Amino acid sequence: MLVDINLLPQKETKSRKTVYTYSILVLFTLIVTVIFSFWVYDLNQEKQMLESELYQKEMTNADLQSEIEGDSEYHQSQRLQSLTDDIDYFIYDLSGVISELGSLVPTSGELQSFNYSGDTIDLTVQTATNEQAVLYYQDLSDLESFNEIDIHTINYIEDDDYYVTNYTVNLHQSDEEENDE
Repeated sequence: MLVDINLLPQKETKSRKTVYTYSILVLFTLIVTVIFSFWVYDLNQEKQMLESELYQKEMTNADLQSEIEGDSEYHQSQRLQSLTDDIDYFIYDLSGVISELGSLVPTSGELQSFNYSGDTIDLTVQTATNEQAVLYYQDLSDLESFNEIDIHTINYIEDDDYYVTNYTVNLHQSDEEENDE
């Protein structure tokens, strides 16, 4: 029997492990890349959907806001209308009061000042005698359109020989204000 002796260096067997390893790594990388691209695509779709919903809600919000502003403009116009009605009422009411106060001033007297604030009127009247000042006070007290009349001072001006009298007139409250209280 002969022994076979091979003195040539042995050929190494090709290892398939590296090929399999690289193949698995490439396959894994492809799978991760595909999964990542689908995930990014899904996020982009969701982003577009949310942007379209946001746009629709912004449009709805803008419509509602314009309706609300329209309503506030309507309410503001209503408040201005009621304010102008009140002003018209008070102007008309004060013109009647002024004409009443002026008609009661004695013939030799003169209404020097008229100051209206709230429900009170401060008057300064010039008369020839102090009796005329008291008669004017009594005439004012006889009127039912005034709540209370007060005389503050009757001053005699010697240089010009006349009397200056200061009155405070409290007006009646209207029926609406009495009901509010």
